[in-house]
Amino acid sequence: MRSIIFTAIICFLSISCQKRKEIKAWKEKEGSYFSPESYLIYQDQEFTIDFNEININASGATLFSNVENSRSVNFSVFEKSHNDNSNYQYKIQYSSVTGFEFTQQGVSNDQIPFEQFTAGRKFYLSFSDDNLTLAIIKPDGETDHLIFKKK
Repeated sequence: MRSIIFTAIICFLSISCQKRKEIKAWKEKEGSYFSPESYLIYQDQEFTIDFNEININASGATLFSNVENSRSVNFSVFEKSHNDNSNYQYKIQYSSVTGFEFTQQGVSNDQIPFEQFTAGRKFYLSFSDDNLTLAIIKPDGETDHLIFKKK
């Protein structure tokens, strides 16, 4: 019985250490990454979302444009160990689209449903030196690799 408890404690400590290493590695990547080009990530009859900057923070990544009243996309980042595609360092998951618009009637923030935004696409991040690559894999297998430079 003691050996089972000891083994369980060792496993728990090992997993905890790995998790702390992943969090530390992610925090080292925090900052703003910029592209001189603007990329279109979503468009329908009502919304057009483009971005030229990615901000990496403790909880994930935010894609946004420097255009006034533009929408931004917030992603949650999966831990490296949960990544199902070894070609990329991190798998990211869509969280929300925010687009605060200030008018005389007040503030509005229309949302886009998850399935509508992703449209079957998968999103991944990779880092190399001061560069960040956002990979968008479309349902037909075509991949866009968007490159950003750290400010």
